[in-house]
Amino acid sequence: MLKIPRPTYTTKTITDQTVINERLENIRQTKLYTETDETTLGVTGVGAPIFNMNGDVIAAIGAVGPTVYIEDQLDLVQELIREGAIEISKKMGYTEDSMGIKAP
Repeated sequence: MLKIPRPTYTTKTITDQTVINERLENIRQTKLYTETDETTLGVTGVGAPIFNMNGDVIAAIGAVGPTVYIEDQLDLVQELIREGAIEISKKMGYTEDSMGIKAP
């Protein structure tokens, strides 16, 4: 990663490189990222990568909204985002990613 100062948007913004690396590894494994209050207080975002036929990440899909509306349905939002990313990936020729997670 670049050795430049990372902007801090809220008190929950992650700037520690070790934590960032851990999060990136988790994203590689789960194919999903969720953040709450890291960029804007009171806002939660969920995102997932979209793969092409070679298993390369070519885009992402996500949802952002007020935490008060998302927090009670976070599992559902995550599931819908992940399923949407898989469906779009399949349309791009994706069949199975490098981590062995099969597209339904």
